[in-house]
Amino acid sequence: MRFFGHGTENNPSPQEADVVEAPPQNGNGYEKRLLDGEYLGILESYAVSWDMEKAGRDVWQNFFDAAGGTVDGVRYQVAEEGEDENKQYIITVEGDAEYDYRKLLHIGGTSKEDNSTAGGFGEGSKILSLVLLRDQGFTDVKFGSSDWQVDFSLREVPEGVYDKPIRGLTAQLAKGEKRPGNFVQLTTNDPEKAQAIIAARELFYSSENPDFQDSTIDFRSEEGGGGFKFLGLNDYGQLNKGHLYDAGQRRHYVEDGKWETVEGVNIWGWSKVFGKDRDRGSISRQALDSNLIEPLIASLPQEQIIHALEEMGPVWDSGKSWSHEVTYKIMEKAVGKLATEGVQLDFPDTHLASSAFLPMYIKDALKAQGYTICHHFFEKIGMKEAAEKFREMQEHLKTEPTPEQQQRIDTLKQAIELLQQAFESGKWEKEITSKEIWLFNKSKENSIVHGQYNEAFVWLSEERLTGSFPEALATYLHEIDHKHGSDQSAEFSYALTDTLRDVITALLSEQEMYVQFSALQKRWESIQIPKRPDTTPDEENGSSPAG
Repeated sequence: MRFFGHGTENNPSPQEADVVEAPPQNGNGYEKRLLDGEYLGILESYAVSWDMEKAGRDVWQNFFDAAGGTVDGVRYQVAEEGEDENKQYIITVEGDAEYDYRKLLHIGGTSKEDNSTAGGFGEGSKILSLVLLRDQGFTDVKFGSSDWQVDFSLREVPEGVYDKPIRGLTAQLAKGEKRPGNFVQLTTNDPEKAQAIIAARELFYSSENPDFQDSTIDFRSEEGGGGFKFLGLNDYGQLNKGHLYDAGQRRHYVEDGKWETVEGVNIWGWSKVFGKDRDRGSISRQALDSNLIEPLIASLPQEQIIHALEEMGPVWDSGKSWSHEVTYKIMEKAVGKLATEGVQLDFPDTHLASSAFLPMYIKDALKAQGYTICHHFFEKIGMKEAAEKFREMQEHLKTEPTPEQQQRIDTLKQAIELLQQAFESGKWEKEITSKEIWLFNKSKENSIVHGQYNEAFVWLSEERLTGSFPEALATYLHEIDHKHGSDQSAEFSYALTDTLRDVITALLSEQEMYVQFSALQKRWESIQIPKRPDTTPDEENGSSPAG
């Protein structure tokens, strides 16, 4: 006989115990009937269906409940008997509690007196026995405690009990020598089904369950408390998925019948917060948020919240989790609690809180400069907003133009004056303003813009002057239209569209205008701007937005 799993140390396995099938001396009538086998009023046609995982979970449920919310100390083994096609696998699970056998035999019969367990409906052992014998091919199902053992089987119901021949669930009692604790013993010829019973142990809390080990937060209080374990990102930069536990018992989240659906964490509550559910259906996002995440975060001390946020640093990035996901909800609630308590944290300069209505091209440009755009709520506890950083990057240091740069500035101004004259001739309603052009060095300031509007002048990057004539003119026209509003405003968008329309119309309809612009472009190209000695080839050109 070969065993694997946790052995039943110093306790004989139930099949080795001295069970004597003899009537007790003072047994009552019901007990005497049980000695021969008593039909329990459950027909094999009862429309209930459990898969092996659900059956295995029900085996462990009672031991978990009796041990006070853990399967630590619950012993198990699988023994092999016979050879080849006659080989059988005998699964035995044992605990220390004792109970009356009559609890097994009635629908509604249960020893669970509180609401801290998933069960309590008083039907588990009966339905478990039915589905194992009827649907899963198990040949033997036994329960035992103290001096009794009950064998469940499917037998023909007694004549006259039903209107046609049919099998029903039958319980047969045996009494014998008293032994400590209780056991469940199941026999099958399928090793995978035997292993499924043992694997169901992982659906419950134990000190060996990896879902609870190395937790990020594990907090217990009079109200129960809870915790979670941050699981980080996979090789593709996506959140690893974890499990939800209610009072130490794994529950489905969002999707029935699927595990690993909790975004980024394993999360648990130590007291039961989701209510009784016969079928242990999936928990909704809203229920998890309001019943577990919110009260858990509200109960945590500041130092634990700060620790949790630090550990969850890889998902501060606003592109790593979404507002409906569990990691986002945890961080949002954690930041909210710290903010109400006036806590401000020191964040790396490279991390910026996303700003409302910040254009995507500015976010992308900030990212290209090495900044991480984080969830907007981090601004509440001290993280600089992306919009504020962008404004800082628009405050430039003026550089004096070289003679060659000044020549290109003068050429650009001539083009602007030509457009101004054309628009003033009355053929177009568009007005254009010729302003002073101030230079700044985009690369030295680590700026993400090539130009910037000011009421008195227009900023233009040195890098833009090294580019083409159309690029420099387009940047200037873009910045001039910012007098109508910011990049994200409708007023600016409409004004810039009008400018593009009118410039294109002028060039296409006025031959002289086209000739003069062509001459200015040639002049621009003839002016060679030498590279400054303190720049690199990569600094000479840029691809960031105009501003």
